[in-house]
Amino acid sequence: MPDKDKQVLIVGAGPAGLSAAVELAGQHIGSTLIEKAPSPGGHGVRLACKAAEECVKCGACAAEDILKRAQKDPRIEIITNARIKEIQKKSDAGRFTARIERSPGDAAPETLEISADAVIAASGFSPFDPEKKPYGYKKFENVITGLALEEMIRAEGLPLRPSDGKPPARMAFIQCVGSRDSRLGHLWCSRICCGSALRMAALTRYRSPETEISFFYIDVQHFGRDFETRFEKIRNDIEMIRAIPGDVFEIEEKNLSLSWFDKKTEKSLEKTTNLLVLSAGMTPRAPAFLNGLIPPDTPEQDAGFLPDALRDEMAGRGVFCAGTVSGPMTIEESSADGALAAFQALTYMKKTPKKNKPEHSNEKKQS
Repeated sequence: MPDKDKQVLIVGAGPAGLSAAVELAGQHIGSTLIEKAPSPGGHGVRLACKAAEECVKCGACAAEDILKRAQKDPRIEIITNARIKEIQKKSDAGRFTARIERSPGDAAPETLEISADAVIAASGFSPFDPEKKPYGYKKFENVITGLALEEMIRAEGLPLRPSDGKPPARMAFIQCVGSRDSRLGHLWCSRICCGSALRMAALTRYRSPETEISFFYIDVQHFGRDFETRFEKIRNDIEMIRAIPGDVFEIEEKNLSLSWFDKKTEKSLEKTTNLLVLSAGMTPRAPAFLNGLIPPDTPEQDAGFLPDALRDEMAGRGVFCAGTVSGPMTIEESSADGALAAFQALTYMKKTPKKNKPEHSNEKKQS
């Protein structure tokens, strides 16, 4: 029988954290999720459904579904606009005590103290900032990120040029912006960018067949179980260019000129587009709240994502990692990893002494 008096603290209310909370609730275990954003759901709930004639398994609906399930469950508490200031554990068999700083937009900041029997770190990733690349992001109006296009399609149904609000006659995607880049030291593949961009391209062509789309890439990451069928259909409908542009310039009417080196012809080529979409990769979001829980002799991880060896070390102390805090994952993979972390936390808590159910306390009010 699950111990109903046990409580888990989950840092991050994206797909991984929410999935962990739902799994724990199914075993009658309560959880508190700490989310720094004003609303829960992470990046996943910002994505657009990309279904045309049928579902394309993009993950957007799954992210919304797990959020709704968590919000309806009375055993799950979600605290938004909040950050972990400190987590302590006095002994290996002891409980965790966390100090939380919450800053509601319409009220004075407050500090909360929460006790828990286990901690799940699901603080997610940070999108790469394309301003560091020579593509004119934040300089040219019609250069946007893939996530911005997701939100645009979610709200408007089609891509629109920010400069004039009109649908583009020609648009282009550049893949691997901030990932698979040795100059940045970002050698990893972000795993979600190809699937997102190609699905949005296919949806755009379905809803606006006259739109011309170019897709610049290194190679294409598999997405979904029926990848080969879907990819074959998409690649025949858009222009696939196996190269990454070196420069982007703004020209008349706020259009954009892209240039790249073509290995086949050994020539520099150019193309004009009305809208440029940068598929910005995932970068590690350093979980600073774990600093007091990570063994001091642990070597640093160059990539910034938490390595498996550290995950195993922390699990023995009652801290479990879920989702993209450990590396790039799809929504489906993050949700599954969250469920796994919940199972690991349950196993760990069975070995720890029974405690009374904790209550939150307001330590102090700050003006």
